[in-house]
Amino acid sequence: MIERCPLCAGPMRDRFRVRTFNVLRCDGCDLERAAPMPTEQELSALYAAGYFSGEGHGYQDYFGRERAIADEKARVRMDALERAGLERPARVLEVGAADGRFLLEAARRGFDATGVEWSREAREASDELVRERIFASLEDADGGQRDSSRRFDVFAAFDVIEHWRSPLEELAKVRERLSERALIAVVVPVIDNVNARAWPTSWDQYKPPEHLWFYSRKSIAKLIEQTLDAEVLSIECAWERAARVTDAVWGRRNAAQRLEAAITRTLVRAGILAQHSIEDSVLLIARRKAVR
Repeated sequence: MIERCPLCAGPMRDRFRVRTFNVLRCDGCDLERAAPMPTEQELSALYAAGYFSGEGHGYQDYFGRERAIADEKARVRMDALERAGLERPARVLEVGAADGRFLLEAARRGFDATGVEWSREAREASDELVRERIFASLEDADGGQRDSSRRFDVFAAFDVIEHWRSPLEELAKVRERLSERALIAVVVPVIDNVNARAWPTSWDQYKPPEHLWFYSRKSIAKLIEQTLDAEVLSIECAWERAARVTDAVWGRRNAAQRLEAAITRTLVRAGILAQHSIEDSVLLIARRKAVR
């Protein structure tokens, strides 16, 4: 039986195999997914203690060496939201908050910041300023109250949506909790780059069961517009990798990688290569449409 795309109902066909998973692709809307889908129990084991500290999948030292990177990303993302019109004292909801670095930046700027993070390890590692504002579920975050006075003015999800078993279902839950004209900020890896398109087994973001859905600029825009009744305001590069070939082959920095990166960036600046050909992830900013 042919699987159907949840976004456009088109057929999803086998594209290639990675580890014990097939990657299926919808030619209609550019959405890809891993198959078979892991169970909730398998994912719970994957994201158990150690995910943020180098024990298997996940991050090497998220609460230590990588914290400065997370802080800089938080500043960039808050800047983007403020450029899009975010004003104090908006209510900010981040799903997949980890140890709350983005929430901490939002709180420092005067916003009412609330987070959702499944990992107890991450919640306990958060700063005291936001620790009591990070909850284990959406239901806990809004206290079961979904009246208009408690809705959120911002929904943020950074490097999260690709991990969900059912992104349409999860986003439908979020939608119920958003105010009219709420802003949306999402970061996801994107498959528009050279590796994902032409040499998919070389791209390290194809990593089920950690990543289960794989988006292009086109498909992430369609997902957000369709599920959250939103209009995309901007999509910009969140992370680029200019040394596409040497990174895939050696996986460490050396003279060959520096040379390839320099040549590639020159070709991008000259318009010979497209910017999206070297992007690993993008930041999408959108706004919910007004109710007519």
